[in-house]
Amino acid sequence: MPFGRKQRAITQVDMLLAEKVRRFRKQRALTLQQVADFLVISQQQVQKYETGKNRISASTLLSLATLFDVPIGAFFEFETNAGEGGEFGADSPDP
Repeated sequence: MPFGRKQRAITQVDMLLAEKVRRFRKQRALTLQQVADFLVISQQQVQKYETGKNRISASTLLSLATLFDVPIGAFFEFETNAGEGGEFGADSPDP
């Protein structure tokens, strides 16, 4: 196998974070370009964040929380299967 980075599968958490970023951006009527300008990255990179194709670093997540004026924990408040708000995996039984 050639050296280099392995391509990783998109996880459920990646997709949930991506959806949160897109939702917060749209709620604030911001364009992809406005978010990109704030983060000093390309519009394409923001789009990859919103589709879950690229993972979001902790520092980028903190910058997004600042831009969207939300606590960083808001990115990790996911809907459970029962439709109630909660943290990811909150409705999972203990092993």
